[in-house]
Amino acid sequence: MNLSTTFLSQSISALSVLILTPILLHQLGTTEFAMYGIILNVVVFSAVFDFGLNLGLLKRLIEKELQLLELINSIFFFFIGFLIFSVLIFFFVFTNKIVDVADNIAVFSFITAILVSQNIIALFFDMLIQSANKIFLGRTIRVIKLLFELILLILLAKFKSVVILFAGSIFINAIYILALQYYSKKQIQYSLSLRYFNGRVLLNHLSYSSWYFLNSIAIVLVFNTQIMLINRHASAESVAKYLLVTRFYDIIRMGIANFMLVLFPTIAIVQSEGNWMEIRGSFFKALSRIFLMALVVMALNFLLVKPYFLLWSKFNDAEIANLFIIFGLFIFVIAIDNVSSTFLSALKFNRMPTIVSIGQGIIGLTIGYFFLPIYGVAGVAMASIIALSCTSLLFNPVYLLFMIRRQLAIAN
Repeated sequence: MNLSTTFLSQSISALSVLILTPILLHQLGTTEFAMYGIILNVVVFSAVFDFGLNLGLLKRLIEKELQLLELINSIFFFFIGFLIFSVLIFFFVFTNKIVDVADNIAVFSFITAILVSQNIIALFFDMLIQSANKIFLGRTIRVIKLLFELILLILLAKFKSVVILFAGSIFINAIYILALQYYSKKQIQYSLSLRYFNGRVLLNHLSYSSWYFLNSIAIVLVFNTQIMLINRHASAESVAKYLLVTRFYDIIRMGIANFMLVLFPTIAIVQSEGNWMEIRGSFFKALSRIFLMALVVMALNFLLVKPYFLLWSKFNDAEIANLFIIFGLFIFVIAIDNVSSTFLSALKFNRMPTIVSIGQGIIGLTIGYFFLPIYGVAGVAMASIIALSCTSLLFNPVYLLFMIRRQLAIAN
């Protein structure tokens, strides 16, 4: 059920992207569509501002540690407080053109802060549901949310306003959060009250989750900073092309990532039972399945889907065609690496891999900076492949198997 609803959720998300993207591109125009995509990218990038607390919470809930009521409340009210502070952060970012949103800086600062906080809080309640290994429940709620959001954004697109579109998303997100909160309380007995906030518990959890936080920074370095690089050094049309390709491939990337995310609670539970042989077997099984799945998907993409993508994108030229192929290869490599990285994260063996991954992100951005003027936006994707292939793709599986062997040796 967890896996089926995960793929259903991803299918609806894919359908939403395929339907909504050309509508928004037509209604907003290239420049406004690029700005809409940049803001969305900032929202995704800013997911790091949960500081790894949500994933750390899932791990601790599974391990059934003490002070869970104080922990849940301390994290929740920390996120609420962060909303106010984040408005100032985004105002600084937009004012100093670290990210260029042109006009309405105050409005976009407020909108971005709300969207980021909503995503973080929604993930918080979803983690409470996941800790009971009922991922299907959160995914079902998300499917309903995606369908209503799709309908609403199609209706709002006729106003040709980025602000109105984001207002619609904020409204849907608010209802989504309330639904997640309602059903999370059916899985875990807790109540939300400021009197349960405990600064010491929060600081302890910040320390516990620090490597999850650093890992999330590494992820956004790999996936989300490229668009900021292109935004500063290329035209709005190039930004729009890169957004179209990345949004299309995000459907595949997130589908594979969600397949692995379903295993996160199971891996943690098996670890708590000390069954390292089962963990090793599960790793090789997952790796072979993901490899075959990614291989088939990429082959179908390059042979069958590419012409339809070019027709769908409205940019039928050599630049976007090359980007489609190269970014597809990047997603294939990412899918393979995601298996070992998920196992390392679930087992909390993520310190060294996180350091390597941060290095990967920095290397990718550096190479991308030099490749962009030479190869165009496809050069940024080429840089990402080179960086990943030389770092995490090699290091993560070797390190995971080394750590599993060490645990088996200790057990024996």
